[in-house]
Amino acid sequence: MALTRVPRARVGRRPDAGAPRPSAPRYGSHVDTLTLAELKSRWNEVLYDLEAQHRTAWLAMFDGRLARLEDGVLTLDFSDATKLSGGHGYERANKPHFVTELADAIERVTGQRLEVVLTADG
Repeated sequence: MALTRVPRARVGRRPDAGAPRPSAPRYGSHVDTLTLAELKSRWNEVLYDLEAQHRTAWLAMFDGRLARLEDGVLTLDFSDATKLSGGHGYERANKPHFVTELADAIERVTGQRLEVVLTADG
């Protein structure tokens, strides 16, 4: 009887993490722009993509709350009254290359390039 090796699943990964994604809808035209509600509905996809591309940026950004999306500018808020006073994770996340990595992940998932602004103001 021959033994068959079964690859082990990686902890913390989606089962389909290596599978090709269906093409993302194209937002950003003057007819079809991304709304905050649409981005919130796909936020887990964005975070999975960010984790796969840049785990350190993912660790820094996953605590941010989607606060506003206006005129192509996404505001990610790191204040949280239920956690420690001040901007929880804000200092860790406020690195230009992490913000760029997050904007790249949003674009890969949604097809729309957004400017990302971080705040700890609430």
